[in-house]
Amino acid sequence: MFAAGLVWAIVVAGRIAVAFAQAPAAPPANPVTYTDEQAARGGEVFSGVCLECHARKDFSDAEFRGKWRGRTAFDLFERMRSTMPESDPGSLARQQYIDVVAYVMKLNGLSAGSAELPDDEAVLKKQILALPSLDPR
Repeated sequence: MFAAGLVWAIVVAGRIAVAFAQAPAAPPANPVTYTDEQAARGGEVFSGVCLECHARKDFSDAEFRGKWRGRTAFDLFERMRSTMPESDPGSLARQQYIDVVAYVMKLNGLSAGSAELPDDEAVLKKQILALPSLDPR
């Protein structure tokens, strides 16, 4: 009786192990998409508004990358929209904030593509900031 129970337990454990081994891997995170044209527009806004208080390196150094890596494009968009410019938060058009996010992605070495970063909260919440680490040398 004990042997039969042991065999049954081994069979069940084996089936569970096979089921976990065959489970699909989590889908890869959606990378941020933007175009060169969009980043150029964002660069113009950044130069005209953001450089009054910030340096470009503030948005591309190791500290920035460490803080924002793995967060969403929406997180960055919402932080910018709700706090900048410091003298009048939220005063830019939504598209200008989106374009600045695209520019910041370019500053951080993320490749441009054929699709603009959209003004769509649901999509932005799925786009992950896969910011590369800086070489410590």
